[in-house]
Amino acid sequence: AIAATERFPCDMVLALGLVHQIVFKRYLNFEQIGQGFALFSKRWLVVEFVLGEDSELRQGGSDRFSWYTLDRFMQSLRKWFRSITILPSHSQLRVLLLCEK
Repeated sequence: AIAATERFPCDMVLALGLVHQIVFKRYLNFEQIGQGFALFSKRWLVVEFVLGEDSELRQGGSDRFSWYTLDRFMQSLRKWFRSITILPSHSQLRVLLLCEK
């Protein structure tokens, strides 16, 4: 079988409302998430990041995830994407990151 990353490469990957779910429910770290996005993206990634101040994250026991910060997420993404632009999202507690390879 051919790997999904070889069957479904995309010019742009759009990942909204996903990162915090992967971190807090699937226990993946930013390195794993960034690498996964990079494998599917040929050129761009638009990813939404929920800031740690969001009350929903605090209710989920995110204190054990002290590494969950925007700066650390962006550091991880820079391993695969040369340019990252921060854009506003629909909430002040969320941002969109436009990443380009």
